[in-house]
Amino acid sequence: MVYQQCKTEGSPATSRLRAGLRVMLAGAGQAYSLLPNPNNGEFKLWQKVADNDPVAISVSSIIGQELMRTNASFKDQYAHIKLVDLPSGIYYLNLQNSKGQSFVFKFVKL
Repeated sequence: MVYQQCKTEGSPATSRLRAGLRVMLAGAGQAYSLLPNPNNGEFKLWQKVADNDPVAISVSSIIGQELMRTNASFKDQYAHIKLVDLPSGIYYLNLQNSKGQSFVFKFVKL
């Protein structure tokens, strides 16, 4: 079993990678997952607790340069994200929900 860290503001949430699907083990409250990872620039964000409020998303390069900023809405606990114009590389996706919680995901675009 492989464990990875997903940084959340205030407390780290541990995620388990199993058969290509990241499952958040954050306990009670909201949690998010980015899948698949790596990806081709099209991926989904999954939320543990259904919430129709939009989230703010920014994507940064590995050196911290912000490359884009947008809002995303969830339907049936999923938001579809398309970043196909980004070159292959390692990126950080920063997500802030309507309750002010921040989540940071590291992902690889092939």
